[in-house]
Amino acid sequence: MIAVPIYAAPTQPTAPPVPTAPPLPILYYDGRGRAVLRLVLGNAILGLLTGGLYRFWAKTRFRRHIWNHIVFDGDRLEYMGRPDELMIGLIVVAIVFVPLAAALGLATDLLAFNAPKGAMFYHFCTIALLYLLGQLALYRARFYRMSRTAWRGIRFRQSGSAFGYMRRWLGWSALTTISLGLLLPFRNQSLYRYRMGHTWLGDRQIHYDRHKGSGWGLMPRWFLCWLLLAPSLGASYAWYRAAELRYFIARTKFGALEPSLDISSWKVLKVYAWPAIIMLITIGLGGVLIKFLLTSLYDTDMRSLGTEDVNGIPIWLSPLLYAVMVFFVYGIVQQIITHRLIRAIGLRLRVEGPLDAYGLRQSAERSRRSGEGLADVLDAGGL
Repeated sequence: MIAVPIYAAPTQPTAPPVPTAPPLPILYYDGRGRAVLRLVLGNAILGLLTGGLYRFWAKTRFRRHIWNHIVFDGDRLEYMGRPDELMIGLIVVAIVFVPLAAALGLATDLLAFNAPKGAMFYHFCTIALLYLLGQLALYRARFYRMSRTAWRGIRFRQSGSAFGYMRRWLGWSALTTISLGLLLPFRNQSLYRYRMGHTWLGDRQIHYDRHKGSGWGLMPRWFLCWLLLAPSLGASYAWYRAAELRYFIARTKFGALEPSLDISSWKVLKVYAWPAIIMLITIGLGGVLIKFLLTSLYDTDMRSLGTEDVNGIPIWLSPLLYAVMVFFVYGIVQQIITHRLIRAIGLRLRVEGPLDAYGLRQSAERSRRSGEGLADVLDAGGL
């Protein structure tokens, strides 16, 4: 018998494994800071050139940008609000609110004139009333924003009562003030639960687990933060705020979806700290620039600013320019902080559980026609 040699079959070279990208989370935000900065700066410049008239278009453009970068189950949110709706809402409310505000101011001045000792109390009551109306305006503005937000063609909506929200805010704020701030977790939890518990996507409601999410769960951390507020110059609040965000989001449910947030206090502090520092530096440099320009144009000394001198510098010109500059910078920084906070949360948000998107149905409730009139009058529109 002849032995036949057996050779091993040549092996084919195996290709290295192709790295696969991790699956995208079900809910995330992919906006970029540079794009937001360009948008906000452009809106602010156009607002100055139009004397503030462009604010309705600026607000709409900013919201469309933010909404379009929020992705839920592979599809982006859509903002369907229009600038003319915001403008009409402002005009309608201003027709009623401005005369009432003028009458209230006149009544306050008369009371202060007839009883000078109570002047401070009267003015304090006026400011408190306007701030209370601001809370009413914020909730009514949320009605509009939710009705103009859609996902896969299905609109969000807001239920509940703006006056009910205002009463909760007033009651809890009074108790928080009396307790020197110790009841702040209970106030924040109550207001957050009311807002989220009346938020809907189509015919499906978002829920907040009130049994697992009471204010007592945050009290130990808040008490320590409260003790450290003065020694830390307020920095301890970032530590508490991060814990509050994690606490609230973990107890917010949408169907079978269960979110969780892994955000640190250092990240929350950076969200607010850097824009605030840049704002203070910019305002300081802007004030120096305004003084330099005025002294150059009127050929006078900086020490004479604020008094009408022989060169004809109006007393009101320098404060007016400074106020416009502060308002300009603050508006930009406020929107940058909004983007940074949404991005910080979006990058660290995890959502688990199945999503029954096929069971969603459009709500039969009609949306509001006008915009955020009262919120715009009181400058409390927010995002």
